[in-house]
Amino acid sequence: MAISVADNFLYQGKKPLDARILFETISAMVNMPGAVLYDGCLGYVKADKKYYTYDSTNTTDASLGKWRELETGGGEGGVAEGYYYNNKFYEESTHTTEITGVQGYLYISVDNEQIYRFNGTNFIALTSKPDAVLYQPAGTVTFANLPALGASVLGFVYDVSDDFTTTADFVEGAGKKYGAHTDVAVVNIGTKANPVYKFNVFVGAVGQYTQKAILPTASADEVGNIYQFVGTTDLSYTNGYFYQCIEDPDNVGSYIWIQKNVQPASSGSGGLTKAITAAVDVGGISKNDSFAKDTAFTDMWDALLNPTLTPDITAPSASLSYTANTYYEVGTNVAAATATATLNKGSISIDGVKQNDRSGAATNYAVATTGADTEYSDSSTSSGTFSIPALTRATKGTIKLTATVSYAAGPQPKDSKGNNYGDPLAAGSVTADKTMTFIQPYYYGKSATNTVSDFTGLTKSVTAKGNKTFNFTTNNEHMVFAYDSSYGNLKKILDGNGFDVTGGWTKNTVTVGGFSYYVYVANSKTTDTNAPFTFNI
Repeated sequence: MAISVADNFLYQGKKPLDARILFETISAMVNMPGAVLYDGCLGYVKADKKYYTYDSTNTTDASLGKWRELETGGGEGGVAEGYYYNNKFYEESTHTTEITGVQGYLYISVDNEQIYRFNGTNFIALTSKPDAVLYQPAGTVTFANLPALGASVLGFVYDVSDDFTTTADFVEGAGKKYGAHTDVAVVNIGTKANPVYKFNVFVGAVGQYTQKAILPTASADEVGNIYQFVGTTDLSYTNGYFYQCIEDPDNVGSYIWIQKNVQPASSGSGGLTKAITAAVDVGGISKNDSFAKDTAFTDMWDALLNPTLTPDITAPSASLSYTANTYYEVGTNVAAATATATLNKGSISIDGVKQNDRSGAATNYAVATTGADTEYSDSSTSSGTFSIPALTRATKGTIKLTATVSYAAGPQPKDSKGNNYGDPLAAGSVTADKTMTFIQPYYYGKSATNTVSDFTGLTKSVTAKGNKTFNFTTNNEHMVFAYDSSYGNLKKILDGNGFDVTGGWTKNTVTVGGFSYYVYVANSKTTDTNAPFTFNI
């Protein structure tokens, strides 16, 4: 529900002849704190249609306090009602029958409650009722980020997200403490011609409020709270109006409720009058999203323009920098080298913008080998850099160097509205590794005979199992190709033109260095230069 706010919702300090001189009842007039009045101010009570003046030097009357009924000098005829229009008063709102002004008399325009005194020639306005201020939510900010006071932010209401203590820029004065998510509005406590802008604390008054059929006893615990009175109107409280608890300026240590003159706006001006369902996707609202009756328009605008975005979470990972080949000949060494392990903390991002790390900082680094003839391991809580010695393996297989990085627990992920999303990442670890595979090499080249028992003079290729293409240069010699017999027989041998020449080669099995090899030798001698042959395994 939206609320329509009168000027005295802006200010509780002294301001001559403003809209607050109009009272529903004598009780409301008497209960107005003296701190917001000045000697000589004029009050009009709707209940008895009489005018009263205030003087702080008056003795306190049981019924009127320090107010006294105004003597207009004209008896009952000293005050009249009508409809003001173009420096004249009329009996009807249609401005048909003119009322003849009497010098010194007071006249009230019943359509806008403006008060005039007739000076014999003109009707002179005695009150300058300012325009009502339409308060509008301006979002959530920290106390430190409240805007600079000025006309550009007049009427803006801010949800202050943290606890704060007021300064001299506040209507309430400096030193008042308020909790997080207190509403603070920018108000004008001066005049339109000479504005004085201040912050004013509205606890629960804008956009949401608590209704009370019976207001609680005014106390220090209630100071700043605002309630809408929904009980039966009496001399003290009016149904539908808002009341705020303050410390009585005339009686330190005592507390009173003051009327804020805030009433609910007309039906439908602040929220939905019926439930609706979106028929199409619009902004942050998706098709078939539903909004219940009385949903505040501010909530709908928020859903439309500022939808809740959930974070994209990237898990932490580790990386390992270590210089080594992928394949080595059985029995040879991986040269000594430096290995460096690094933690990537991952990320918590919203709409492509990183909000935080997923994990905490690294707490430990460790490296270890598996599969080496002599294993190696080390760890450190301060550095991920290690000196790895030479590694060797005498049999076919692998050596794996694994780096493990441990990390502390990560922060709580938040969505775009600052709400918790999921759970923080618990402390844990991530790994990265480098694998070196030890194999029997391929051999290729030439031989003067078609019988090959060792690989002297052949070219070595330490590469993974698979189809191989090598270039052969011969001078009336046999071409030779040898490989690990565990790979199985060749499927096909192709010459440089793609012809299958498998039948022109003979396979033999030989043992070299304790390892079994299949050796394919061309049946015929040839003389070639860089002749390519492909061997399909």
